[in-house]
Amino acid sequence: MKKKTIKKRRNGSKKKLTRKARLSLAHKSNLDNMKLLVSDKEFQTILSEIRNRLEIPANGFLKEGSELKEWYNKFIEETDSILDSKDFVRQETRIRKKFKSGEISRRIANKQVNLLYEKTPLNFLWQRVEFILAKFKLPLHYREYVKKYIIRGIISAPSHNYTRGPYPPYKKLSEERYIPITIYTRMTKEEINELKGYIDQVSKGLLSHYRLLKNIDRDLEIEEWYENKERMDEVEGTTYKTDDAEIAENLLGSSKKVKNIYDIRRDLKRLRNRRFRFGK
Repeated sequence: MKKKTIKKRRNGSKKKLTRKARLSLAHKSNLDNMKLLVSDKEFQTILSEIRNRLEIPANGFLKEGSELKEWYNKFIEETDSILDSKDFVRQETRIRKKFKSGEISRRIANKQVNLLYEKTPLNFLWQRVEFILAKFKLPLHYREYVKKYIIRGIISAPSHNYTRGPYPPYKKLSEERYIPITIYTRMTKEEINELKGYIDQVSKGLLSHYRLLKNIDRDLEIEEWYENKERMDEVEGTTYKTDDAEIAENLLGSSKKVKNIYDIRRDLKRLRNRRFRFGK
């Protein structure tokens, strides 16, 4: 009996490990991709230029501590100092005036502004990150991980190939009527199932679900006829008020289905309240 118990526990552990591994396939594939990227010689050349410009150690700040903190403070102070300098403000104003007067196009103006802002360490870093993403055809959700490798020399990667949100900051999730999701790569079946699970979970309390309405056009016509019973007698050329039996005869095929008229009207009222007033 003991042997069987041990065997079951081992099988159970194996299943848990397999399930865990399956859920982390996206992370592993992204991590493999980052490892491949940082081993690329052209990437390493670009990386060295960025680190030299930003005074980052050749291998990055591998450990958190005073050295990294001092570098970061200097990084921000230098950025603020350049942005507040008279020369920077003067050059930016000159570019904007040239664009406004039509002397340069929007494309040229944007290019000149980007080059100007690249003088600040902060903007230089992010522009280099964007350059790397474009040059090496990387998904956009690699941004933070490329930046982290530049500064820290630590290889990390996205856990998923999609992101949830963003939602407007001034609203609660429960007040939203949509689920924003951004997908960055072609996803595996496992990732699609994982994403589907998230959508199913969130949408239950957030999104409406509309079932098909059988005979909706007929039911609306019954309701309209009931509320406007005055009809024209085409033979006599006079108007008259119809009764429920005539409505049932014309629209349900039998004058005996008068009760159905009441049921249809009641169901339409309930349906409107459920969908448009009191529930999902």
